[in-house]
Amino acid sequence: MLTGVGAEALITLAGTPPMVGASDTVLIGHRTEGLDAASAAGLVRLPSDLRRIDAPAVVRDAVAAGRQAAAWLAGRGTGVWLHLDLMCWTPSRSMR
Repeated sequence: MLTGVGAEALITLAGTPPMVGASDTVLIGHRTEGLDAASAAGLVRLPSDLRRIDAPAVVRDAVAAGRQAAAWLAGRGTGVWLHLDLMCWTPSRSMR
C-alpha cells in the first residue's frame, strides 16, 4: 500500500500516494508457489519496478538476499521501504 497499490481508502490515509516509490522498495520473502487466487492476484498488481526477492531465495541464502536488497537500496536516500514477509520461515509453509 505504501507504493500506491491497494484499496483507495487505505492508500490515501496518509495523503497522496505513493508514500514510497516502487523503485525505492524491496519485497523480501514473498511466496510464489501454492498461492490462493487473491494472493496471486496481489502479486500481479505489484508495480513492475518494485524489486523482489522471493521466499525460496531467502530460504536458500538469507544473507545473500539481505545483501542484494541493501545493494539495490544503496544511495537511494532516506525514503526507502524494506518489506519482509516472514511467512517464508513458518515451518508449515517451508520453501525448502
